[in-house]
Amino acid sequence: MSRTENILFAVSKTSTVAVTARRFIGFDGEQATVLGQKILGVSQTDAQIGDLYAVSALGVVLVEAAVNITAGDEIASNANAKAVIVATTEFVVGHALETTLAGALVPVLIR
Repeated sequence: MSRTENILFAVSKTSTVAVTARRFIGFDGEQATVLGQKILGVSQTDAQIGDLYAVSALGVVLVEAAVNITAGDEIASNANAKAVIVATTEFVVGHALETTLAGALVPVLIR
């Protein structure tokens, strides 16, 4: 499987802080800052304060992995808005569709 996206639903947000592409975004429109935080989706682009940007909220999205991830792993956000494996009670964002090394983009099915 190639690292592609299939975005089924996206929402627009106005950035109140700098946002990095391919990171988890909380319901407040900012990058996730807490391990296991509930997320709205994944930022599609970089954004500066005041920029309008898209957040992929449903479908297969590419997210930067903070750790090595195996296909099928349950995925959560870490405090840097990157994908990690759910350890205990973190909010499950979705499931990895491919095995990926830390620092690479991992396709995640988010629902």
